[in-house]
Amino acid sequence: MADDQDSFVETTSTGWLSRIGQSLVGVLVGLIGLVLAIICLYWNEGRAVDAATALKEGLGTVVSVAASPVNPAREGKLVHVTGALEAAAPARDQALGVTAPGQLRLRRVVEMYQWTESKHSQTTTELGGSETTRTVYDYRKSWSESPVASDQFRIPAGHGNPQMPLRSATTAAPGIHLGDFRVGAELVEQLDAFQPLTPDAAGPAAKGFRAGDDGFYRGNDPANPRVGDLRLHFEAVPSQEVSVVAGQVSGTLAPYNASNGYEIDLIAPGVKPAAALFKAAQEDEAILTWIIRGAGFVGVLVCFMLLFQPLAVVVSVLPFLETLVGGGAFLLSLGLAIPVTLITIAVAWVAHRPLLAGALIVGGLAAMFLLSRAGGKKAPAGAA
Repeated sequence: MADDQDSFVETTSTGWLSRIGQSLVGVLVGLIGLVLAIICLYWNEGRAVDAATALKEGLGTVVSVAASPVNPAREGKLVHVTGALEAAAPARDQALGVTAPGQLRLRRVVEMYQWTESKHSQTTTELGGSETTRTVYDYRKSWSESPVASDQFRIPAGHGNPQMPLRSATTAAPGIHLGDFRVGAELVEQLDAFQPLTPDAAGPAAKGFRAGDDGFYRGNDPANPRVGDLRLHFEAVPSQEVSVVAGQVSGTLAPYNASNGYEIDLIAPGVKPAAALFKAAQEDEAILTWIIRGAGFVGVLVCFMLLFQPLAVVVSVLPFLETLVGGGAFLLSLGLAIPVTLITIAVAWVAHRPLLAGALIVGGLAAMFLLSRAGGKKAPAGAA
C-alpha cells in the first residue's frame, strides 16, 4: 500500500428476482420523474416568455441618468447609469485580516489536503439473469476545496479526514457606490471577474499561515503535504468603470420589478449603452432556456428507459436477449421522448404565446397541405 493511495475491490451478485424488483421500483421512479420533467419543460417556456416580455418592456422604459446627483424625479423608475464603482473602504477578510487597496470584492479560496474516494464498476450478466458487479474503490490524497466526509467511505479505516477548520468565502467592501448612488448587494454579487492577488498584494500573512510564492500555507512542508494541511490564495474584483440598469430606490440601485414581476438588475464592466446590457441579458436568457430544454428532454428520455427496464430484465435469463431488448427499449424511449418534449413545449407555447403558436400551427398545416398537393400531382406522371 502506497502512502498516498490504495485500492479496494468488492464483488457483489444480484439475483434475477432481485433485479426484477429493482426494475419495478425504477418504474415508480420513472413515472414520478416523467411528471416532474414535463412540469419543468412547461415551466421553462413560461419563464422564458416572462423574461423576454420584461426585458422588452424594460428596454422601452429605461432612462439614462447621471451618477451624480441622484434625481428624486426618477424614484421607482428603471434607470441606466455609468461611472466608476468605488467603495468607502476596501474589502477585508475578517477571519484572517487580509485586505488590499481598491478592492470591491475579496474571495479566499481554501483547500485542504485529504483523502478522496472514487469508484468504478463493471457489471456482467450471467446465464439465468443474475448480475455480478466488480467495484474498485480508489483512495488518494489530494487537495480539495470542499470537505470530504471520510466516514461515508466504503473503507473509512486508514482514510480519515479531519474537520476542515476554514472554508472558502467571499466578502464585499462596505459602502459600494456609483457616483451618489448606493449599489445593492444583488448587483455587487454579479461582479465575478476575480483577479488573483499575490501574497505581497494581499498584505501581511493571513493569521496562522505563512506566505509562499502563490499563496499562504498552514502545515509543516508545502513540498510534502500531510492530511489536514491547508493552503489558500486570494482573488479580488477591483474598483472599475461599470454600466448598470436597475431600479432607483431611495438613492440605491436595486432590482427593478417589471409589470409581470420579473426582476431586472444588470451590470457590466465598462461604459456601455443600455441596449447593450439588455441584448446581453436576452442572449443569456436564450441560452438558459435551451439548457433547460435539453435537460428536460434528457430527463424524459431517462424516465421512459426506466419504465421499459423491466422488459430487459425479464428476458435477461439469456444475456444476449437483454442486450437486444435493452437496445429496442432505448429506441422506443427516444421515439417517445422526442414527441413528448415537443408536445409539452407546444402546449406551453399555446398557453404563453397563443398568437405565435397559432401562427406556427397554421404555417405547419399549410406546409403539409402544399406538400401533399405537390405529391399528388407528381404521382400520375411517375406512374405513366
